[in-house]
Amino acid sequence: MEDLGLLEKFVEQAIQETCIWFSKGLEEQLGLEHGLQLTDVEFSRAFHGFLKESQGAPDDPQIHLIHFCAKTLARGLVETLEPELRRSSWFEIEQMLGLQTQANALVKAPSSNHQLHEFLEVMNASHYHAVRDALASKRFTQTNGSPWPTAILNKGRAQGYAELRPAVMDVQHFLSPDEEKQWVERMWKQREELSDLDADALDALSAIWLRQTKNPDEDAVAGVDEILEMRGILPKKGGQGRRGGYHPEQRLEILRALSHIQNLWMNMTQMEVYEGPRKGRAKTMAIKSRAFTITDMMGQLRLDGHMDVSQFIFRPGKVFAHFLFGVGRQTALLSARALHYNPYRQASEKRLARYLSWQWRCQAGGGCLGKVYLVGTLLEVVGEVPNQRYPNRSRERLERLLDVLLQDKLIATWQYERWQEERATQRGWLNDWMDSTLLLEPPTEILEQYGNFRRSERPELQLTPAPDSASLGERMRVTRLKRRLSQVQLGEQLGLHQSAVNRLERGQRTGSKATRELVEAWIQASTSSV
Repeated sequence: MEDLGLLEKFVEQAIQETCIWFSKGLEEQLGLEHGLQLTDVEFSRAFHGFLKESQGAPDDPQIHLIHFCAKTLARGLVETLEPELRRSSWFEIEQMLGLQTQANALVKAPSSNHQLHEFLEVMNASHYHAVRDALASKRFTQTNGSPWPTAILNKGRAQGYAELRPAVMDVQHFLSPDEEKQWVERMWKQREELSDLDADALDALSAIWLRQTKNPDEDAVAGVDEILEMRGILPKKGGQGRRGGYHPEQRLEILRALSHIQNLWMNMTQMEVYEGPRKGRAKTMAIKSRAFTITDMMGQLRLDGHMDVSQFIFRPGKVFAHFLFGVGRQTALLSARALHYNPYRQASEKRLARYLSWQWRCQAGGGCLGKVYLVGTLLEVVGEVPNQRYPNRSRERLERLLDVLLQDKLIATWQYERWQEERATQRGWLNDWMDSTLLLEPPTEILEQYGNFRRSERPELQLTPAPDSASLGERMRVTRLKRRLSQVQLGEQLGLHQSAVNRLERGQRTGSKATRELVEAWIQASTSSV
């Protein structure tokens, strides 16, 4: 290994893992107090005996250590080569890894369906989206029969509830009244700390675990800095006597969000679970478990005895694990840009991006990806309360939000479907606007990745030809959708900016005479070619 920094990191992690497994085994054999009183010689003998007695056992620490080291090396190799991998085709990557020989070097490599760098693969089951939404919107309240902050989960066919209940209760089932009161107060304090950052951390854990593991019983290793990087936060550059890296406050914010998730106890009273080698009829079951469990932590010990956690080992609880692997697997592509939005100033962008990711994956199974949404539903998703006195402000905020997602390529286009613009000039139009619909079209990458799920052409986009009396913008929109073009692609063909195409289609501008003639000529050419 030529990279000494990687080698040092690998050795340090291997030593930490060995110590964790040995200390657990020693405590089980001798008890904590007796183990701490051993001399160095007795300690070495105990370590040797522990390894010798564990050989061949299902939880053999040596086997675990070999697997962990191999995983760490592979991950370090990928991180080292990542800049080169981003610039390389799949065929070039196979050559780089020695999977392509000279004999078949001229053979064209098959098209790959590997994970896009601009997207994260996350869980997509209904109860996952429900708990993610509950974290982001602080939808944990007081309920009868439970002192813990509780959120009712009722999306799709999954029903149940989530509680902020301390993880210590998994090993200490009975608390004294005073202890329980203290923990209840802590959980309610954590409830006030919840934000869209917690939903980001949940998505990050889901993506990391799916990327690293191959079966539902495996652990994954994540770094605090890794999650900060996934959120698009750049570390501070060092030099001139300044220390580089992330600020302690940034790491503490991530650790606080991880603490919230670790304390997340889920009780699903009704869940559809698929069992057996093939996906047949679903069974309705009740499952209880943690959302994710952090088993071990690694980092630097401080003088005060506390640890600055840099990495941790985790796995999903049963309530999630079944839907991340096997016949019940339900995952979706979430734009990495969704994690980059500021969880406090851009919460609306985050929430709508997560909602659309969930919706598009659900629609892909039904064979279509172009769907219309009620304006009122989208307002509810982003947490926008309609302004009864100044309705224009609510409309402007929603349209500005959609324009941001359009600019950041989280959607390909958006436009009103069931809305008469002249209605906005009349009094009392807010309710009619909230009952109108918007067509939100997914980006090209989503269409390509979900293409194999579609059983037929997208029915929402199979529009009838516009009558001759229709406006130029309406005929432009219908023709573009028939040709399966995004507004960006059409703009490139016409030499117009995407925002100009959007405004023309929505009737917000008529364009110059030259622009109208250009659009009319394109419509005529497109119609004749079809």
